[in-house]
Amino acid sequence: MQKRRIRILYTGGTIGSSEKNGIIGPDPAMRDYLIDRYQEVTGDRETEFSFDEPYYILSEYLDGAHINCLTDTLRRHIAEAETDSETAGIIVTVGSDTVQYVSAATALLLHHANVPVIFVLSNALLTLPTSNGLDNFVHAVTTLLKKDAAGEDLPAVTVSYKNPGDAPRLFDPLRLYPHLPFDGTLYESPHAFPKSLVYPDPNVQLSDPAPVLLLYPAPGFHYPNPAEGTKAVLLATYHSGTMDTRSASFIKFAGGSQARGIRIYLLGADRETQYESTEAYAKLGITVLPEMSPVAAYLWLWYKYSEVSV
Repeated sequence: MQKRRIRILYTGGTIGSSEKNGIIGPDPAMRDYLIDRYQEVTGDRETEFSFDEPYYILSEYLDGAHINCLTDTLRRHIAEAETDSETAGIIVTVGSDTVQYVSAATALLLHHANVPVIFVLSNALLTLPTSNGLDNFVHAVTTLLKKDAAGEDLPAVTVSYKNPGDAPRLFDPLRLYPHLPFDGTLYESPHAFPKSLVYPDPNVQLSDPAPVLLLYPAPGFHYPNPAEGTKAVLLATYHSGTMDTRSASFIKFAGGSQARGIRIYLLGADRETQYESTEAYAKLGITVLPEMSPVAAYLWLWYKYSEVSV
């Protein structure tokens, strides 16, 4: 029987951390611990794992430079795996705080890849009984091995995760919503990445910092003056696709942004029935995007307005 290999890219996060003196931080020893626990619970000592470490951080420190580093590293491993008949796929271990963003960025850029990439994370330290990290990892490995053995295709990029009360499953990164406060559950949008939008050029890298300002409405919200280097604004809306378009702060913000050549996009109002407040979008020159996850929209715009190429 042919030996099977899975390439693992460690990037830190809770799944790669431990607690010392009441403080959680990255711990490289957890890399071996994860593999040891996998072999212990599955009895699988035949699968070979190879390892790489693009960076090793707590995921809240993630920025464009880290995402570029990861996608560059993935390009190299995918190219190598395409000529390596023993590789069943690639696993990237990441932190839960920003998994939606890093996986969406990867899915947008590497959606054409023919070597499957699965992101794996943990809701708590691996050593805690409440952790789902090992379950998520086992599911990712077994999925890659089963699909590989059956000769079946997987989506290019997915996320393996076990929500409370559910079995582990694969999530589409371009459907994931941001986390709710105090809630590690992954929520998916019913809307896939819109066919009307063009995927970014696979050679584009993210400008750092992001040239996109992401804003969510709230009653009485005071709109900021976009920082230098801002090229686009992404406005989320209330659940009905509305926001206070009569607000003097908003009208000044929209006019000032347009005068500076900053394009304004809005998410949540692509629907047949509209409110009177939404009539102002067209008058203010705001582009309404198709229904999609705000995470995917943010990353799509970030790539769109980045000018750095590999």
